[in-house]
Amino acid sequence: FNGNINNSVTIYSGNTHTGGLVGGIDGTNTNVNITNSYSKGQLYGYEQIGGLIGSFNGQNSDSTNRIENSYSTMDVTSKGTAGGLVGSMSYIFIDNSYATGDVLNYTGTNNGNLGGLVGSVNYTYGGISNSYATGNVYTSFNDTSAFAGGLVGANSVAISSSYATGDVESYGYAAGGLAGYSTGDIDTSYATGKVFVT
Repeated sequence: FNGNINNSVTIYSGNTHTGGLVGGIDGTNTNVNITNSYSKGQLYGYEQIGGLIGSFNGQNSDSTNRIENSYSTMDVTSKGTAGGLVGSMSYIFIDNSYATGDVLNYTGTNNGNLGGLVGSVNYTYGGISNSYATGNVYTSFNDTSAFAGGLVGANSVAISSSYATGDVESYGYAAGGLAGYSTGDIDTSYATGKVFVT
Protein backbone atom coordinates (compact mmCIF):
# COMPACT_ATOMS: atom_id res chain seq x y z
CA PHE A 1 0.00 0.00 0.00
CA ASN A 2 1.29 3.42 -0.97
CA GLY A 3 -0.78 6.34 0.19
CA ASN A 4 -0.72 9.81 1.61
CA ILE A 5 -2.70 12.76 2.80
CA ASN A 6 -1.18 15.49 0.67
CA ASN A 7 -2.76 18.46 2.40
CA SER A 8 -2.76 19.31 6.09
CA VAL A 9 -6.00 18.10 7.66
CA THR A 10 -7.61 18.11 11.08
CA ILE A 11 -9.33 14.89 12.14
CA TYR A 12 -11.70 14.63 15.12
CA SER A 13 -12.84 11.21 16.29
CA GLY A 14 -14.62 9.98 19.40
CA ASN A 15 -13.77 6.39 18.57
CA THR A 16 -10.84 4.02 18.98
CA HIS A 17 -8.48 2.98 16.18
CA THR A 18 -8.04 6.34 14.49
CA GLY A 19 -5.14 7.24 12.22
CA GLY A 20 -4.14 10.11 9.96
CA LEU A 21 -4.00 7.69 7.03
CA VAL A 22 -5.61 4.43 8.22
CA GLY A 23 -7.61 3.80 11.39
CA GLY A 24 -6.91 0.09 11.85
CA ILE A 25 -5.14 -2.64 9.87
CA ASP A 26 -5.74 -6.35 10.40
CA GLY A 27 -2.80 -8.33 9.06
CA THR A 28 -3.83 -11.62 10.66
CA ASN A 29 -4.80 -13.36 7.41
CA THR A 30 -2.53 -11.61 4.94
CA ASN A 31 0.67 -9.63 5.08
CA VAL A 32 0.20 -5.88 4.80
CA ASN A 33 3.01 -3.49 3.89
CA ILE A 34 2.78 0.30 4.24
CA THR A 35 5.47 1.98 2.14
CA ASN A 36 6.26 5.51 0.96
CA SER A 37 3.23 6.90 2.78
CA TYR A 38 2.66 9.96 4.94
CA SER A 39 0.16 12.21 6.72
CA LYS A 40 0.15 15.84 7.80
CA GLY A 41 -2.09 17.89 10.06
CA GLN A 42 -3.70 17.37 13.47
CA LEU A 43 -5.46 14.35 14.95
CA TYR A 44 -7.80 14.21 17.95
CA GLY A 45 -9.05 10.83 19.12
CA TYR A 46 -9.89 8.50 21.98
CA GLU A 47 -7.76 5.34 22.15
CA GLN A 48 -5.20 3.64 19.88
CA ILE A 49 -4.53 6.82 17.93
CA GLY A 50 -1.64 7.24 15.51
CA GLY A 51 -0.44 9.98 13.20
CA LEU A 52 -0.29 7.49 10.33
CA ILE A 53 -2.06 4.35 11.64
CA GLY A 54 -4.24 3.93 14.71
CA SER A 55 -3.64 0.21 15.26
CA PHE A 56 -1.73 -2.31 13.14
CA ASN A 57 -1.98 -5.95 14.17
CA GLY A 58 -0.24 -8.90 12.57
CA GLN A 59 -0.84 -12.56 13.28
CA ASN A 60 2.23 -14.32 14.62
CA SER A 61 5.96 -14.79 14.04
CA ASP A 62 5.27 -15.88 10.44
CA SER A 63 3.94 -12.41 9.65
CA THR A 64 5.97 -9.97 7.59
CA ASN A 65 3.80 -6.90 8.04
CA ARG A 66 5.91 -3.77 7.62
CA ILE A 67 5.93 0.02 7.63
CA GLU A 68 8.78 1.36 5.53
CA ASN A 69 9.89 4.76 4.25
CA SER A 70 6.87 6.45 5.76
CA TYR A 71 6.24 9.37 8.10
CA SER A 72 3.76 11.59 9.86
CA THR A 73 4.03 15.22 10.88
CA MET A 74 0.63 15.17 12.64
CA ASP A 75 0.20 16.41 16.19
CA VAL A 76 -1.73 13.69 18.03
CA THR A 77 -4.08 14.24 20.99
CA SER A 78 -5.71 11.28 22.70
CA LYS A 79 -7.37 10.05 25.90
CA GLY A 80 -5.60 6.69 25.67
CA THR A 81 -2.73 4.93 23.90
CA ALA A 82 -1.23 7.08 21.14
CA GLY A 83 1.86 7.46 18.98
CA GLY A 84 3.21 9.97 16.51
CA LEU A 85 3.27 7.29 13.77
CA VAL A 86 1.36 4.28 15.17
CA GLY A 87 -0.87 4.08 18.22
CA SER A 88 -0.58 0.35 18.90
CA MET A 89 1.09 -2.47 16.98
CA SER A 90 1.64 -6.24 17.15
CA TYR A 91 3.96 -8.39 14.99
CA ILE A 92 5.03 -5.39 12.92
CA PHE A 93 8.40 -4.18 11.62
CA ILE A 94 9.05 -0.46 11.22
CA ASP A 95 12.05 0.63 9.17
CA ASN A 96 13.30 3.99 7.92
CA SER A 97 10.25 5.86 9.16
CA TYR A 98 9.67 8.84 11.43
CA ALA A 99 7.25 11.14 13.21
CA THR A 100 7.72 14.81 14.02
CA GLY A 101 4.42 15.74 15.68
CA ASP A 102 3.78 16.20 19.39
CA VAL A 103 1.82 13.50 21.24
CA LEU A 104 -0.52 14.66 24.01
CA ASN A 105 -2.68 12.69 26.41
CA TYR A 106 -5.34 15.00 27.82
CA THR A 107 -7.42 14.61 30.96
CA GLY A 108 -9.43 11.42 30.87
CA THR A 109 -9.98 8.05 32.50
CA ASN A 110 -8.27 5.68 30.07
CA ASN A 111 -4.92 4.12 30.80
CA GLY A 112 -2.68 4.63 27.80
CA ASN A 113 0.91 4.44 26.66
CA LEU A 114 2.34 7.40 24.76
CA GLY A 115 5.27 7.41 22.34
CA GLY A 116 6.74 9.89 19.90
CA LEU A 117 6.76 7.13 17.26
CA VAL A 118 4.67 4.27 18.72
CA GLY A 119 2.46 4.22 21.80
CA SER A 120 2.42 0.47 22.51
CA VAL A 121 4.37 -2.40 20.95
CA ASN A 122 2.70 -5.67 21.91
CA TYR A 123 4.28 -9.15 21.81
CA THR A 124 7.95 -9.86 21.21
CA TYR A 125 8.02 -10.37 17.43
CA GLY A 126 8.71 -7.38 15.20
CA GLY A 127 11.15 -4.52 15.42
CA ILE A 128 11.95 -0.84 14.98
CA SER A 129 15.04 0.16 13.00
CA ASN A 130 16.50 3.26 11.37
CA SER A 131 13.60 5.34 12.64
CA TYR A 132 13.13 8.41 14.80
CA ALA A 133 10.75 10.82 16.51
CA THR A 134 11.32 14.51 17.17
CA GLY A 135 8.03 15.55 18.77
CA ASN A 136 7.41 16.18 22.45
CA VAL A 137 5.38 13.70 24.49
CA TYR A 138 3.15 15.07 27.21
CA THR A 139 0.57 13.63 29.57
CA SER A 140 -1.63 15.91 31.62
CA PHE A 141 -3.13 13.49 34.13
CA ASN A 142 -1.87 11.05 36.71
CA ASP A 143 -1.77 7.42 35.58
CA THR A 144 0.79 5.24 37.32
CA SER A 145 -0.03 2.18 35.21
CA ALA A 146 1.08 3.61 31.86
CA PHE A 147 4.32 4.62 30.14
CA ALA A 148 5.59 7.56 28.12
CA GLY A 149 8.67 7.57 25.87
CA GLY A 150 10.25 9.84 23.33
CA LEU A 151 10.25 7.00 20.77
CA VAL A 152 8.05 4.26 22.27
CA GLY A 153 5.79 4.27 25.30
CA ALA A 154 5.77 0.53 26.10
CA ASN A 155 8.09 -1.64 24.02
CA SER A 156 8.65 -5.41 23.67
CA VAL A 157 10.72 -5.69 20.46
CA ALA A 158 14.28 -4.90 19.38
CA ILE A 159 15.06 -1.25 18.66
CA SER A 160 18.14 -0.50 16.57
CA SER A 161 19.74 2.56 14.98
CA SER A 162 16.88 4.77 16.11
CA TYR A 163 16.52 7.91 18.20
CA ALA A 164 14.25 10.47 19.82
CA THR A 165 14.94 14.17 20.36
CA GLY A 166 11.69 15.40 21.92
CA ASP A 167 11.08 16.18 25.57
CA VAL A 168 8.92 13.82 27.65
CA GLU A 169 6.78 15.31 30.40
CA SER A 170 4.83 12.98 32.65
CA TYR A 171 2.42 13.25 35.56
CA GLY A 172 2.53 9.88 37.27
CA TYR A 173 3.66 7.96 34.18
CA ALA A 174 6.90 6.02 34.09
CA ALA A 175 8.88 7.94 31.49
CA GLY A 176 12.04 7.67 29.42
CA GLY A 177 13.75 9.70 26.73
CA LEU A 178 13.69 6.73 24.32
CA ALA A 179 11.22 4.28 25.88
CA GLY A 180 8.99 4.55 28.91
CA TYR A 181 9.27 0.79 29.45
CA SER A 182 11.06 -1.87 27.40
CA THR A 183 11.64 -5.61 27.49
CA GLY A 184 13.22 -5.64 24.02
CA ASP A 185 16.89 -5.18 23.14
CA ILE A 186 18.05 -1.66 22.32
CA ASP A 187 21.11 -1.22 20.11
CA THR A 188 22.86 1.85 18.69
CA SER A 189 19.98 4.12 19.66
CA TYR A 190 19.75 7.31 21.70
CA ALA A 191 17.61 10.10 23.11
CA THR A 192 18.53 13.76 23.58
CA GLY A 193 15.34 15.27 24.99
CA LYS A 194 14.65 16.23 28.58
CA VAL A 195 12.50 14.00 30.80
CA PHE A 196 10.23 15.54 33.44
CA VAL A 197 8.28 13.41 35.92
CA THR A 198 6.12 14.96 38.64
